Amino acid sequence: MKYKFLNMKSEYIYRKLLISSPEAIILINKNRRIICINDAAKRLLRNDDIEMGDMVACYIPAYNFDINYSQHEAAFSAEEGEIQLSITQYPIDTEDRNSVKIMRLVDVTSLKKEKELLLKKSITDSLTGFYTKQYCIECYENNTHNPGNEFSLLFIDIDDFKSINDSYGHIAGDKILKLLAQCIKESIPRDSKIFRFGGDEFIILLENTSIDDAYRFAEDIRIRVNNMDISHYAKNQRLTLSIGIANSLILGTNSIIRIIKKADAAMYHSKGAGKNKVTIFTGETDIARR
Repeated sequence: MKYKFLNMKSEYIYRKLLISSPEAIILINKNRRIICINDAAKRLLRNDDIEMGDMVACYIPAYNFDINYSQHEAAFSAEEGEIQLSITQYPIDTEDRNSVKIMRLVDVTSLKKEKELLLKKSITDSLTGFYTKQYCIECYENNTHNPGNEFSLLFIDIDDFKSINDSYGHIAGDKILKLLAQCIKESIPRDSKIFRFGGDEFIILLENTSIDDAYRFAEDIRIRVNNMDISHYAKNQRLTLSIGIANSLILGTNSIIRIIKKADAAMYHSKGAGKNKVTIFTGETDIARR
């Protein structure tokens, strides 16, 4: 005769073990209702009023009885914000598809936040808060960007920044770079992506931006940076920028790496034309505007 695991005696023992467990555990029947929940699970779900007979989905949105979870990620809202869960769920009787299921919950909110923080640190420049060159290459080296959507890219280089570092020191130079970074952030749309491409080189990816709008953003950045007061760190000095612009529609490509190269070429045209200028790469020739 087949032994049924969840008979009356074993169910009693099972529930006693569950109730006293330090882990957050819930027993759920085929009707998706809670038939047993321990205090650890109530604490994790931030609700002491959960009762047997309640629907699981009332506390864990998008819950699915039919799936056997293995460290499945889910979330629910609490007063302190969104709580991230890792859920493991399996039937007590593996041969019965309608068997009571046991669910184990783990709060992974702090772990996820730590991972997100580590990821952010790994892809952002600590001085400016911009994305790193390596992250740019990893994202776009073998990929195109938003096929069909027009975008523009600015390649920015600070003119003669080495002389400021040499004359006033790298600490002063770093302070000036922070001021520059803040100025750039305030001059462009919030959804733009900014990369520190070198010591004094920056790339700005402008989503859904025409060449004319990109030029206006570039000019605004150039003028604002030129008017920026850096006298506290470098007396009698002004920053100027050489900027190159490339546009996906004009070049007929969505390859970020190719567009970076064209914007870089346009930036060097600005350098050669006397610096403190904005140049647009047209595909055949470079047109300087100031």
